[in-house]
Amino acid sequence: MLKLVVKIISILVIVAILSSCGAKSPSVDDDNSSGFTASDPDNPSNFTPQNPDNSSEFTPQNPDNPNSFTDPESDNPSGFTDPNSDNSSEFTPQNPDNPQSFTAAELAQIILESVDFPVMTRHETQDDIEVFVPGIDFEAIAEIACYQQALTVHLAEIIVIRPQPGELNAIMDFLRTRQSKLKDELAFYPLQQTAADAMKVGNKNGYAYLICHENAPTAEKVLLAYIE
Repeated sequence: MLKLVVKIISILVIVAILSSCGAKSPSVDDDNSSGFTASDPDNPSNFTPQNPDNSSEFTPQNPDNPNSFTDPESDNPSGFTDPNSDNSSEFTPQNPDNPQSFTAAELAQIILESVDFPVMTRHETQDDIEVFVPGIDFEAIAEIACYQQALTVHLAEIIVIRPQPGELNAIMDFLRTRQSKLKDELAFYPLQQTAADAMKVGNKNGYAYLICHENAPTAEKVLLAYIE
């Protein structure tokens, strides 16, 4: 009887061992639980996203330079506007055939926005202009706009004048005198000297101007694009 019990127990143990060996072990090949699939079977590390249509919200501006990105929601990613384009400025002459339909204030504002000026103060009254820019003959002026730097560490100035008929030469003499004063008497620091050396004085189509800024040549080109 004892031998029979031992034999039955041995059979049950063997059956249990065989059952455990026959269980299916999990395999990574059954499902693709990750969010990626290999784009190159020979290189499993080369993954592509599950949804290739939404791999990035940006597209390269230059296909040869994938680091050059633009925002697809921006109409003008660079922020640059060309004064010769159809929609370059809020300042447009009332009569395109007459460049003098611009005001001196509008032209001064165009200069102010053409390059990175420091904080500027506009002198709006004759008394203020005579104090900060002495020597102007107001009887020779039909219209004037004048800006100066707000902080003395800078040297920046914009003067746009529409002279009275026959007074252009007198206004140009004043502006050249002002140019010499800025350069010889008011430029102390290296940055101020750079601005004074780059200063532009000129006239075009009935306007005279002085631009004191380290990038004055650029500002002058923008101005002339409007009044040529």
